Amino acid sequence: MYKDTVLADCLNAVGYRNLAENMDSVARRVQNMRWQMRLKTGFDPGSVKIPERFKQVVTWKGAIDPEYLNSLQTNYAQRIREMGSSSERG
Repeated sequence: MYKDTVLADCLNAVGYRNLAENMDSVARRVQNMRWQMRLKTGFDPGSVKIPERFKQVVTWKGAIDPEYLNSLQTNYAQRIREMGSSSERG
């Protein structure tokens, strides 16, 4: 919603200079921590299925490719697992 520069100015104004200077790494760390917690509490990104109705959509470019959506889901689940297993510390 806000540009990074505006958010950084606001964080600096309330005394969060370190956070303002490291927003990208902090955001990445928070995202990793979120996925770590979700995976530890039983979430399985591989079990999430794309609804069949999404595979029936026809756009101005043509029908949606179901194999592409399945590949996208598989890759997305793998990336979530990677973020959840990340030991990155910021």
